[in-house]
Amino acid sequence: MIRIGFIYIDAANLGDLVIKDTALHILKEILNDHVPGEYEIIPIGIGSFRAKMSGIEISDEDKRKARKLIRKARALPINEDSIPEISTLLLRAWKLKSKLYRFFEKYEKMKLNSCDIFIFDGGGLIKFRKQYFHFFIELITRFAEKKKLPVFLNAVGVEGFDEGSRECMMLKAALNRSSVKYISTRDDFETLSGSYVTNAGTIIKDVCDPALFVPETYGIKADAGSALIGLNTIRPNIFEEYGDGIDETFILDEYVKLIEMLRNTGREVQLFTNGLKADNEFADRINERLSGPKVSVKKPACPKELVETISSFERIMAVRLHAAIIGTSFGIPNVSLVWNQKQTMFGEKLGLPQNFISSKDFSAELMFERLMNAKPVEVTDALKNAVKTCLEEALSPFLITPNTQQQSSDS
Repeated sequence: MIRIGFIYIDAANLGDLVIKDTALHILKEILNDHVPGEYEIIPIGIGSFRAKMSGIEISDEDKRKARKLIRKARALPINEDSIPEISTLLLRAWKLKSKLYRFFEKYEKMKLNSCDIFIFDGGGLIKFRKQYFHFFIELITRFAEKKKLPVFLNAVGVEGFDEGSRECMMLKAALNRSSVKYISTRDDFETLSGSYVTNAGTIIKDVCDPALFVPETYGIKADAGSALIGLNTIRPNIFEEYGDGIDETFILDEYVKLIEMLRNTGREVQLFTNGLKADNEFADRINERLSGPKVSVKKPACPKELVETISSFERIMAVRLHAAIIGTSFGIPNVSLVWNQKQTMFGEKLGLPQNFISSKDFSAELMFERLMNAKPVEVTDALKNAVKTCLEEALSPFLITPNTQQQSSDS
């Protein structure tokens, strides 16, 4: 029996849960082909948004201790000799001050002891400036190395590298541990292979996002007769946060203008979100600003509902990456407003960078033109199947059980 620790991002963003469902679908297909009935999948959630609502409190004393550890880490030079100590100090500080860690420790950490293999399901994991996933990678690869267990990172996003950042160097060291056997990325292969991974024994691959397997995973087909236009929303301050310098009022005005332009052509419009509260609130603000009738707003409560919503559109304008990926999986024409390089890299991988509108070009007029002229994307089998092929390749040395060995000798 192979026990696989399936590590997923437990988030309010339903795109992350679509990654979970599609990666799990792919993994089960592989396991059922090779070791049917001989495996157990153990889901392990990280980065839980539920930690904020859990009532967990961090004492002032623990915060003080964490600050002291961080100061000590920052006082150390960044070099090969000091990185292990820096990593230990930063991890200890994070454990003291983080509600995310306290939640993980209470509800998920004990599952690590039941696993033979660890697989990170995908998503924007290789980053060090936001969301703290680098600490989970540090923690789990340390544990796996100590226990001599393999770790695979599947179709992960790579968001930036900074050799002057201690947290980035901690992440780099974690990715080069002997426990890390295989890393595939959905986007920035160059940074992964040229800056992060230096261990010659680690296999790295370039793949697609597992969410392209949405139709098979959920058993849903696109509505071929739809004439409904879907406009995805996101919290508008995200553009400023990622350095684009575009304020909320501008984004709000352009959405309102775009809806009016679409209505003038007789098109029916629906706003939709990926489930996050702030994205939902912005959709409501757009409706409040409309001078004419309000448009309908779809606020999905689960990943399947998000997929069903997107499958109902004739074409969409996305802002969240997985709205675009899900639309692409159904062959629905789509364009995106770009706030993060991961969107641009997805467009380049599809061969349609023009469908991803950079912030300097934001205008209702351009959005309208690109949206109405967008064509469906035909994803090649080679691109789509790479994520499954690579995960199967990574797992193949570990998919030998006494039963499969006996079957092989009998044949």
